[in-house]
Amino acid sequence: MKRLLVLFLLLPSASFAAETTRLFQVVLLRASISGADELTTLPKNAGKAVADIRDFLPYKSYRVLDSGLLRAAETTAASLRLDQYDVRVTFKMNGANKLNVSPFTLERVRKPGTTPLPPGVAPPAPEKPPISTSFSVDAGETIVVGSSKLGGGDALVVLFTALR
Repeated sequence: MKRLLVLFLLLPSASFAAETTRLFQVVLLRASISGADELTTLPKNAGKAVADIRDFLPYKSYRVLDSGLLRAAETTAASLRLDQYDVRVTFKMNGANKLNVSPFTLERVRKPGTTPLPPGVAPPAPEKPPISTSFSVDAGETIVVGSSKLGGGDALVVLFTALR
């Protein structure tokens, strides 16, 4: 008796094939009221955004804490860990070159405790994310998502680029 070997070729469904993915660049800066700039590793596309914020933020110096690339599929949350923060992004296309990002959240990474809590002691309440917002951005554009005070005259500044 001969056996017939049948191979099925799995093709992506039309909805999967049409899924839009985008690449984003996120840059975390530490802004300070005093000191000298340390922006030698700042990506070119973020330089103009930093020049723009100098006009309305009180900080004199900026230093790159971390930067990274994040690939996300439309309407699907994607995340990236930078320095001591988790970045989460969900976007939806609004035309050929406009993206609506909602939500964008930046949360401090919580380090798990090394010792168990004693009986009757509750863990601390979760911290409010330093930045949680929604915005629109054009493909190729870099924007300042927001800033969050760190204390001692310093702040965290987040730059976001929707790469082409």
